[in-house]
Amino acid sequence: MAIGRRWRRGKLGRFAGVRTYLVIVTLVTTLPLVIYALVVVDQLRSSEYASLQRRTSREAASVAQLVGQQLRDMTTTLKVLGTAPELEAADFAEFHARGTEALSESNWFLIVADAAGRQLLNTRVPFGTPLATVSDVATLRAVLETSTARVSDVFFGKTSGTWVYNVMLRVPGPQSRPLALILTQNVTVLESSLGKRPLPDEWHFALLDGRNAVVVSSNGLESGAPFSEPLLAQVAAEDLGPERARDTEVLLGYAKVPGTDWQAIIWGPRSSAAGQISDSMRNLILGGTAFFLMSLLCGLFLGRRLQQSIAGIAQRAERMGRGEIVSPLDSGFREIDGVSVALSEASFDRSQAEDRVQTVLGELSHRTKNVILIVQALMTQTLRQTDDLASFRTAMTGRLTALARSLDLLTSRNWGDASLIELIRAQLDVFGIDADRVELDGENFEIRSGAVKDFGMMLHEMATNATKYGALSVPEGRLRIRWSGEAAADLLHFVWEERGGPSVSEPDALGFGSRLMQATAGSLNGTARCSYDPDGVRWILELPLARIRGGQSAGPSGAA
Repeated sequence: MAIGRRWRRGKLGRFAGVRTYLVIVTLVTTLPLVIYALVVVDQLRSSEYASLQRRTSREAASVAQLVGQQLRDMTTTLKVLGTAPELEAADFAEFHARGTEALSESNWFLIVADAAGRQLLNTRVPFGTPLATVSDVATLRAVLETSTARVSDVFFGKTSGTWVYNVMLRVPGPQSRPLALILTQNVTVLESSLGKRPLPDEWHFALLDGRNAVVVSSNGLESGAPFSEPLLAQVAAEDLGPERARDTEVLLGYAKVPGTDWQAIIWGPRSSAAGQISDSMRNLILGGTAFFLMSLLCGLFLGRRLQQSIAGIAQRAERMGRGEIVSPLDSGFREIDGVSVALSEASFDRSQAEDRVQTVLGELSHRTKNVILIVQALMTQTLRQTDDLASFRTAMTGRLTALARSLDLLTSRNWGDASLIELIRAQLDVFGIDADRVELDGENFEIRSGAVKDFGMMLHEMATNATKYGALSVPEGRLRIRWSGEAAADLLHFVWEERGGPSVSEPDALGFGSRLMQATAGSLNGTARCSYDPDGVRWILELPLARIRGGQSAGPSGAA
């Protein structure tokens, strides 16, 4: 302790305190920031323009993707409707009803047209209403020559009486003659789905078709009207990359609608960003000055608080080194308080940790001895009932695996009680038994830790026989496990029933497995009986609940 005090006085005394360092850090960090901010103010203007250009391009791409997604949805709907059998059967009345019902929740209408452009049906009007030829014959003929869907330009619909656009797809008709399946939508509905775009003041967007005619726009341009030639010329002349802003009076961004000749255009004046730049410059200067003064004051205040808190931690560390129990420090700093709490608890944790280690070592020794005794007993009993090394190895491996499964379950429960259903599934999993071949019927509960190994061994013996000779030896075999607790007799009534397996008959003498079942049940003060029914083997275990049931319920009941 004396050495530590001398080191602290000799070494730490030569350095400044926390408060001084915090003030220096404040000056070093804030002054260059303020100076740098003044230097880059001039660069802010071009940066703001470039940012606005990138935002324009992203917004145009967003509009194009939104429209493209709707057109893909319409194409998918056409492909689904094109598989209807009524088309090839020429049952257009029924197909009209099917289409009307399928599109009842949408704003789309279905049209079927032949190669001459005649409308065979239109869900805008009742079936049988006289219909004119389609307005966009050119696109229809192009669709009938290919197997891909096409999107028309905007046009004024004869039947709808408003501006519309179509998505067309070729489908097989009666006598293998192609038909055009068309989904049509009013332009006003598309405009509503795009909604109000988050654009600066005086900025607009427009959606153009393949003829550069307006489909929808935000500045009042009518559908079908030709778009601005100067803006179209700018689109054609400029490469609007996302990292490049153009020195023009109008900033413009555009994006193609995927899979179509349509495009989305966003445009607006560069001057709209000037107000934002001026505000940013003023706020930067004022904010930098305020930030510098506030940082300086905060550095002084926090430096004093930290200095006092660290001194308190150092005092507690010295007292702990002398073997004293120290109380936590309430400094107001979470990290420092955390260190003080850790120092306070360290003296208690050290002695408690030593006690826990001794306890764990003793428990491990006790449980290891118990496992060794169980393995010795299994080896002795198996040796008595096997005639050769191969049989002994097979039987012993299976029983050790069952024991290991039970021990794994106990270990996962920290050697506490284990769930009955988990124990059943753990033993059945050894044999790779499909869950759909096993029915579990009974209320799940916890099995006492002392009974898990014995109960698991009995489950293993029954599963072994069922897999080798019984119902689980054939694909059609099934297993039902049911159990119930008889409160009046304080007994667990456990039934293992096999069905659908090979025919069985009662053996002349009990095998080792049957004797092991009875002996294991007897060790739990219970009984194990086996009956050889024509439909399959049935084991009935009756075990005292006091030796089996643990302290609490294990969760949901078994039903599989």
